[in-house]
Amino acid sequence: MPTTSETLRADLCPTGPLRAVINLGNPVLVQGTPQQPTGVTVDIAREIAARLGVDVELLPVTAARDA
Repeated sequence: MPTTSETLRADLCPTGPLRAVINLGNPVLVQGTPQQPTGVTVDIAREIAARLGVDVELLPVTAARDA
């Protein structure tokens, strides 16, 4: 029987890394540049990936409509 982490990893990261869209248009959640975003959204994505034991791939966009 798979563990919760294994099930989540299969659901959230079926091809390997956790991919997280980072909305640079919301300065409350994200600061920085597309090359080096920072902020709470980036921190959460990195923490989820770490807990799942996978890499994180940040996909920055300038507005939510671009996701």
